[in-house]
Order: sequence, then C-alpha cells, then structure tokens
Amino acid sequence: MTKKTGATTAIRTSSRRWLAGMAVVLGAAGLASCNGGEDFSDVNLPGCAFGAQCTENLAGNRLVELVGPRVDNLRYRCGTGNSGSISHLRDEEVVTAAGIRVPAFTAVCPASARKLEFFVGNGFFDSSTNSPGQVKVIGTMFFPTTSLQVPQGATPPVLSVTLNDLVESARRVAIDEDSVRNRGLLLSALDSDTDDDVIYIPDELHTLVGNRFDDLIGNRSLNTSDAIDFRNDFQPLLDALNEELALVEGDEGFHEFPDDLIDFNERLQAAMNLSRAGYYSMGYNENEGILEFQGTTKDPKLSSLGRFGASVLVLPSGNVVGMGSALISVDQSEERETRRDAVIANGTLGDELNFDVIFSGLLPIIEVTSLELSGRMLGEIMYNGIAGVSGAGNSDVNIDQPDMPYQPDVVADFGRLTGDFVGVDTEAMINDADDQAPGLPVRAARQPRSVVQLDQEILDLLDGSRYLITLKRGCRDDELDAAGCDEEDNQISEEEAEFYPRRFEVIEAVDGTSESTVELRFSFDFETARRNGDEGSGAESVCIEIREDNGNGIIYVGQDYQCPHVSSEEYAVGYVTRTTFTEDDVPESVGIVMYLAADATGHDQLGTQIEGRISLLECSRPLYRLSQDNFESGIRASWVDNYLPVLIQYELLEDSESHDFGDMTDPKNQRLISNVQGLVDLKFDPTSPGTDAFPACE
Repeated sequence: MTKKTGATTAIRTSSRRWLAGMAVVLGAAGLASCNGGEDFSDVNLPGCAFGAQCTENLAGNRLVELVGPRVDNLRYRCGTGNSGSISHLRDEEVVTAAGIRVPAFTAVCPASARKLEFFVGNGFFDSSTNSPGQVKVIGTMFFPTTSLQVPQGATPPVLSVTLNDLVESARRVAIDEDSVRNRGLLLSALDSDTDDDVIYIPDELHTLVGNRFDDLIGNRSLNTSDAIDFRNDFQPLLDALNEELALVEGDEGFHEFPDDLIDFNERLQAAMNLSRAGYYSMGYNENEGILEFQGTTKDPKLSSLGRFGASVLVLPSGNVVGMGSALISVDQSEERETRRDAVIANGTLGDELNFDVIFSGLLPIIEVTSLELSGRMLGEIMYNGIAGVSGAGNSDVNIDQPDMPYQPDVVADFGRLTGDFVGVDTEAMINDADDQAPGLPVRAARQPRSVVQLDQEILDLLDGSRYLITLKRGCRDDELDAAGCDEEDNQISEEEAEFYPRRFEVIEAVDGTSESTVELRFSFDFETARRNGDEGSGAESVCIEIREDNGNGIIYVGQDYQCPHVSSEEYAVGYVTRTTFTEDDVPESVGIVMYLAADATGHDQLGTQIEGRISLLECSRPLYRLSQDNFESGIRASWVDNYLPVLIQYELLEDSESHDFGDMTDPKNQRLISNVQGLVDLKFDPTSPGTDAFPACE
C-alpha cells in the first residue's frame, strides 16, 4: 500500500595521489561558508539569538552522501552558529549560495565541522523557548581533521556512508547489530511511500518530536537489544504521527512497523557494497621514510630498511584487485643490496571494512614476497596507531580523530603487514615492541570520488554489452618511421598531450631523502597501439563485458584478450561507478573504473588502471575523461600501468646495475616511459546486447 506523503609502483607519475605526512591529507583546507537563505515552512521565528542556527543554512563544500538508506527530509546539522549547516536531505540536487552543487541525499558541511548529526525534530532556535528545540539523533559521523577538503570553486569529493557508519563512528558495524535493526525499523515505519526505494519522512514528524519530545521520545533508546521492547517504546510516536496526519490531511496515516526488514536490509547491503567500492592507496615508509617510525614501538632496523606501496581497487563484492611494489635495502656485510619486487593483491575488504589481502611477488627473482595485510577502514582511512615522532607522542588516529568516541581495537583495526618482504621476514625489519599487533605499520586511504548514483534502467540496458579496449602509448624515436607511428592520424593532439608521460620518478632508495628518486622528463608526438606486454606479436585490443549483478554493473575480461562470454575463464576487474543524464533527461554517460590485475597470468595488460565515462550519446560509445569539460570536449580517458614499467626497470638493472635512467636518448628508457601512461580507445561491439538501447551507428 502506498502511503500518503506529507610506483605506488617503483615508477611514480606526477598524476598519482599519495598518502602524505603523519596523517592522510587529501586536499587543501580553507573554505568559506554561506547562507542558503531557505526556511522550513513550519518554523516560526520572531527573533534570533546571536550566533544561533535560526534558519536553514547550507554552508561549506564538504559533501557526505547517505548511500543507504536513501532518506528524503531527514534533517542534519554540522558546524556551529551561523557558519554551520542545518538542513535536510533531498531527493534532488540543490545548489548553495556559493555555487556548490549538493547531489541528492547528500549533506553539505563547512570545513570546520567536527561532526555531522542526522536527526528528527525541530533543531532550529526558537526565541519563545530560548532553545533550539528537542531532536532525536538517528546517527552521527565524526570528521577526521584531514577530512576531504578542496579549494573554493573546485569540485568537492564525496564521503559515502551508510546507516551502519553512523552508529559507532568511525567504525562500520555489522548489518545484524541491534542498533542497525532498530534504526531500520524506525525509518521504515516513518516512510510515507512504501512502494519506493526512497524513505520519505513527513514534515509533521519533525513538529511532533519538537513539541512533544518528553512524552514521545524522552529517554527511549535506539540501541535496545530486544526488538519487541523497541517497537513498544516507539509505538506512541507512530500513533501520534497517524493522529496528526488525520487532523492535517483528514486521513489517518499508515505509519506502522514492518513485519520484517528483508527489503530494507537488501537495500542496505547494496549500499554497503557500493560505498566500500573504490580505489585505496596504502603504504609503509612511503613518505617520511624511516624517520616516521624511528624511536617508536616499530623502530626500523637499519640492516633491512623496507618500503611498500600499493594501489588497489575494491569491487562492490568486496573483492580486491590491484598492484603494489616492495623495495628493501639489506646490509650484506661490506655492502648493501637493494632488492625490489612488484606484487599483486588477492583478497577482500569485508562488510565491516576489514582488509584480508595477500600481496604476492611477480618479478622473476629468487627472493620470495608474500605479505598479508590486515586492518580496518575507520571512515576513509585505515590508521597504523603508532605514536610517532611527527605526532609529538600521539598516534595518527588520535591526531586525525580527536573527537571520535569509538576506541579502535589494536588487533582488528590498525593496519599491519606481515610475511616475507623480498626474502626478509617482516619480523627482522623492525625492533617490534608491539606484542598485540606485530608487523609493519600500514596506513591506507580511500581516494576521493564522486557521488554514488546508479540508474537501474540504464544498468539493465547495458547488461551483456561488450567493448574492445585499445591502449595507446607514445611512439619512441626509433619507431617514428615504422607502421603505426608514421601517419598523421597518429599524431597526439595538443589537448591530449598532457595526458601522456611528461614527468616521472624512478625510485632508487628507501630512506625517503631527496636523493632517493631520479626525476625524468620526456614528451611524445605520436601514438601507437600498445600490444600486450609491449610485444609486437601481442594482441592489440582487449574485450570487456558489462553485466548487471545484484544492482551493480560489474566489468569482466576473459582469458588473455578474449571476450568473457567465449572464454574458458573470466575475471571481474571493474564496475560501473555512476550514471549521468543531460539537462533534457537523456542518458548521457556511465562512469567505469577498471584495474586489470585480477590474475597474474590470466588476462592481458596486467597492472593497467583505467577510469572514465562511456558516452551513451555516440554510437561507438567512446571512453572520455571524468570531468564534464573534458567529456564534452571528447578528451579520451587515460590508462596507467603499475606493472610493466617496474618489470622493464628490473630488466634494465639486471643488465647493468649502473644503468643511466636519465639518458632520454636511450630507446630503452623511452620504452620504459612509453609504458607508464597513455590514452584509451574504446569501441562498442554492435553484435552484443544493448545495441538498440542508445544511438546506433548508421
């Protein structure tokens, strides 16, 4: 019934994002706040106390999307006084007075806010009572001090959270926790339209909670262990809401507790899957080198200094694909030996955002690399919990989350890396005084991303559609007269030249000093297809397929270069991130992200990352860059390889330990650079499903 509504590889390009400093800083601070100037219709404000939040105010450009459940008219507040935000979630986009576009079901907060509260009730200052009115907080999110912030005018990144993240912030609790069940029951009962995936909260509820807080809410808890007791506690609120709707609309409301939460939990699980998906960067000794942990409980041993970095893609299923690198300098009596390895990830990020991943070595070396990663994401960051020199005795989590009431579990939450590190046991790399959580301390961060918006009808239309991907790399000087590099059509345009390698660093040491890397510069004028492994006989293109799977669009590749539907093996390597429409509500694009690192030998172009937007406005469905300007200008998406350049560097050093990477006239160095980064040609296979769903080629 429908209710009535009221190098982290050894080679690092300048375009990468890296963990920086004692805490993970993902942007620049210093944001101005503004007043949206919109009032709630049921708020009567004859006067306003100085510094009080009297009217609805949309301030700042820190965005927090409530992915699940999606709730319309759930109120929120963050920040203080006139510089803070107080508003409600909407089922459509809204633009602040400062021009910040706030997507549907997304809260906006100022940079100075320490926490975000979602609530029901009034929440505005009323001069007649000299108080902001009573509210019932449904969930709270505590912001890290290094939270995602951007300069004014830039596109804000988005923090994606679910109901599970708001119960015991910053930890995500299990879906079967009593506290999650109770909030699910209450929100479902408050819904004004049970036939929709969105929960619509009536305005009358907020008025009731504000005016009759003591008898309808009082000290009733959202964390009651017994479900029957919880229903009994909050039944008076539903009765009063139905009576109020009968008076206002002449028709008694339909608000009642659901018999079960099967549908709610399915939607919540889907939201949990979507919100954990994305890129994660992680590292040990990645920035400050050994200085960060000297004199701590993880004091490094100078006889075996190591450095680890990885970038992994978590799929909605929780499966992890990705690559990384391990570099270690070992004292061999009279001299030191530097060893390196490329690693491939295999494992999962669980429902409660806990990592269980194995990194295995790939290079043809004698030394074994097999490293196990454990730890939990607390919000956007996995902390290492080590009280270091940089933090004046405080750990990264204490510095970054000073207001968080949740006390991290040393064993389960802090990032640790254990096992064989290019032939050296991690126990031999540090003077480990931590008997609770031994291992190398690792910090990780989810990379900034856009809002999670998926149109199910478009996903259904894309189900089974296939595409050919051709990676384009720069032509070396010794190839300019060869076929594929000597045609005008292969000339790199001025607009796209910046997306080919121009500057990169070759990492040569692990101490984090300025002498640890060699900076090189080079540019390309022509491009050619990069065959698998950069071999002349390799396949020129790779076939991918998009499949609808439990409400998500998952991207598969087949064995070698084959299409998944004809291959004996298939590998999930990416997913659809969002769907967009034109102003005329015409399907415009689908965002995709891919990491071809699901198997060390199974598929082509191992270690390649690709991210972009498939244009649904063109029959061939090319892949363009993410920003709207680049998309409209037809700038092709980029690929970045995290494996082949490491292998080439290893082979060059095997041939000569003193190889000069700075000689840019050397074709070997040009080959290395040409395999760092390039552009992507994507073409739709018109013989696959979905041909008639969007514009077809004549």
